[in-house]
Amino acid sequence: MWRTLVLTAAVSLASLNALAVDTDTASGNPPPINGYYLAHDDKTGFVRALMHLQENPQTGELSAIISKILPRPGYTPRIICTGCAGRYNNQPITGMNVFQHVVRSHEKPTLYEGGKVLDPVSGRQYNALITSSKNGDTIKVRGYLGVPLMGRTAYWMNT
Repeated sequence: MWRTLVLTAAVSLASLNALAVDTDTASGNPPPINGYYLAHDDKTGFVRALMHLQENPQTGELSAIISKILPRPGYTPRIICTGCAGRYNNQPITGMNVFQHVVRSHEKPTLYEGGKVLDPVSGRQYNALITSSKNGDTIKVRGYLGVPLMGRTAYWMNT
């Protein structure tokens, strides 16, 4: 009897979890954009780095860790973030999280906002707007000062 009750409760809980997942998918909310992305240079079009994106399920913050710096023709990549702001100064670029306090918008589920993005080449931090495609294959990373119209956009492609 006890064994049947526990088994019935486990099956009911599993069904409830499956229903919750189906409800979230049915609501039109895109999945988290967790995974590896190739960051393309907005000026040259070359791939600059392999990025690992991860959305923290507790805080909702999005991190973007530089997993690998990729060489480009005629360019020797920097290894250390010299001249970078605050805690990033003189730190290795590989392993660095270039997003700070970037969270998913409540109004637009494909938009992440409210934080900063670091450009490790220039050492500057910018306000960040990150927009994902509905399927999460492409991400637009916009860095700007002041108003979003005055900034640059880089495109990251899911690997």
